[in-house]
Amino acid sequence: MVAMTDEGSSSSKEVVFSNASDYHHTSGIQFKQGRRLAMLLRCTLPEDFAPRYIADLGCGSGRYTELVAGLFPDARLVAADCSPAMLALAEQVLKGERYSFVECDLETADLGSLLGTEKYDLVTSNAVLHWIHDHRRLYCEIHRILTPGGWVAIHQGGKGCYRELVELAESLLRESGLWGKYFEGFVNPIKYITGEELADIVEAAGFRIADLHMVLSHVYPETLAADFAQSALLPYSHRIEDTAEREAFERRFISRARMVDRVTINRLYFIGQKP
Repeated sequence: MVAMTDEGSSSSKEVVFSNASDYHHTSGIQFKQGRRLAMLLRCTLPEDFAPRYIADLGCGSGRYTELVAGLFPDARLVAADCSPAMLALAEQVLKGERYSFVECDLETADLGSLLGTEKYDLVTSNAVLHWIHDHRRLYCEIHRILTPGGWVAIHQGGKGCYRELVELAESLLRESGLWGKYFEGFVNPIKYITGEELADIVEAAGFRIADLHMVLSHVYPETLAADFAQSALLPYSHRIEDTAEREAFERRFISRARMVDRVTINRLYFIGQKP
């Protein structure tokens, strides 16, 4: 196993996802979405596609990486993430010499320098890229590290995803004087985009679109509320420095979230090829 580090990387997302064990056990919905992406890969890519090198951007605890590895047993895989804690857990999940690990913040990293230019036959990412604000830059970076004829397979949150829960979190900040002081100048690191916006971005980066679609669904929040608190709520809750105040904010959020009628989940799936 090889470990590499983008030493200049410093990201709030690293702090947000520092509790890798909790995420590993509450990321069932993300893994389910990853299985859908893997199924799309099998249905879209040529039957004789046999990648030598695969990069998983935002590997988290390695569950989706392991799934992709099973699809392509002869490939070597690079698992990249901004969180050292996630990478440490991924190293426990992903055993063997075919895996290497890279610490990098996808928002700013020079992927060509870190991972190698025109090296990868497949670059994939599951439930991560909505954490990136500059999608145009990142998709150009992905294009740069792919081999000519290489493929990209991405699943990310789409515009309006978790709208009801995001609105609830922001309303809690406005209604109480307890937490507002922690949110001066706050910019949510999550950026959901539309399918039309993504199509424009990937075509401008040089990709041929093989499949791009939005999956729209609604779920009831009884079980989702706690999972959301361990993922998309973290940029809010981790701003609250006082532990007791942070726990009170999380409890109030989960209690209110369970009273929401239903929650919108919009997910973007994209598979494309570098000509």
